[in-house]
Amino acid sequence: MDPSATGLAGVGCVIRNSNGDLLGGESRINVRSAPIEAEAEAVLSGLHLAKEQGHHDVVLECDSQVVVQSLRDRKRAIPWKIYPFIQAIRRLVSWFSSIHWTWIPRTANKAAHVAATIANLRVRHLRWASQPPPSLVLVLSRDGLPGPPY
Repeated sequence: MDPSATGLAGVGCVIRNSNGDLLGGESRINVRSAPIEAEAEAVLSGLHLAKEQGHHDVVLECDSQVVVQSLRDRKRAIPWKIYPFIQAIRRLVSWFSSIHWTWIPRTANKAAHVAATIANLRVRHLRWASQPPPSLVLVLSRDGLPGPPY
């Protein structure tokens, strides 16, 4: 959901292993003033979830080039709207053995966007492990990676 219209933004993240198997995910809604804030918050949420599950080596995929570039290049000027998120992410990074930041096109990030949409529809925080919400199962099965058990 575009926060410019309502002030509400869905935040969604999906955790997978190196085989593409679903390990968990999260969706929630927050008050934000711009989509880039929701993108940065999704990265932070995904890292918190990965840490809670004990994953030390992470490939983080995000469809916001600004967020990914802000994380890759410490000398880059960070947009003020995402500065607090980038700082929180940088503090969290020290816990991981390795993190590889990857920009992907939005069309390749459908599962995370559907997770964010779920938050918009439910207007509450939702976290799942191996069994995602039914509305996300179809997206996960269509994206070419192994889907969750049905």
